[in-house]
This record gives sequence, C-alpha cells and structure tokens, in this order.
Amino acid sequence: MGMLRLSIVSAFVLLLAAGAAAQNKGKGKGKGDKGDKGNKDGALDVVGTIYEYKLTKDGQTASGTFRVFQHEMFKGAKKIGTIKEKDADEATFTVNGDPELNGSAEYRIVQTKPRRFKGTLVKPNGDKWHLEVEPKDR
Repeated sequence: MGMLRLSIVSAFVLLLAAGAAAQNKGKGKGKGDKGDKGNKDGALDVVGTIYEYKLTKDGQTASGTFRVFQHEMFKGAKKIGTIKEKDADEATFTVNGDPELNGSAEYRIVQTKPRRFKGTLVKPNGDKWHLEVEPKDR
C-alpha cells in the first residue's frame, strides 16, 4: 500500500511539472515580443551602442553592424577599430580588423532625430566609399 501511495504521489508531481512547463512554453513568443531581435524595449542588452552601416560605391553596396564602447569598435567580441572625436558633430574611425570596413573614415552628424552620420571611408587601396551610419540599439 505504501509503494502504491508513493507511485501516485510521484505521478501527481510529474503531472504538475508537465502542466507548468506547458503553460510556460508559449511565453515570450507573442506578437509584440521580439526577444533579442529588434530590442524596442530600450533595456540595456549590450555594452555600448550598436550601429548599422551602409557603404556604397559605383552601384556596389555593403552593409552590416558594429558595436562601439569607449571609443573602440567591435564586431561580436572582436575589436576591429577605434573612433576619435574631432568636435561635437565630426569624428573619424580607423578599422584594421574587418575586411569590409578596413580603412579610415571621416563622418559628421547630418540628422539628429533619428541620429544619422554620413561621410567617406577610404580603403587601404585608396578606394573611396560613401558611408552612412545610424545607431540601432543602446
């Protein structure tokens, strides 16, 4: 009789655990919740600011993202370059750790809401690319 009672209690505990897991299964997957994508909640998810860039030259286009923290540029965990501010609305960056962004760029603020930067990226081979940068997540 004791063994039967223990089996029934164990089955009941497993049933409760399965029910709780089923209730939580759909949480965080609703229409307005994007998880890590899009981060519209404003919560601090990363160290620094994520920027989206677009490079264009003679009909060619390249785009992607990088992160800036304390005047250092990163792609993932890898440091790819540094940023130097010239004045309140102008800065330069130098990248040597990412084939797409390698080179030096001068850029300035062209729009404040939303904040946008435009400038020229000069690649190590001398090619000049038009650069547009916009912050995406802080």
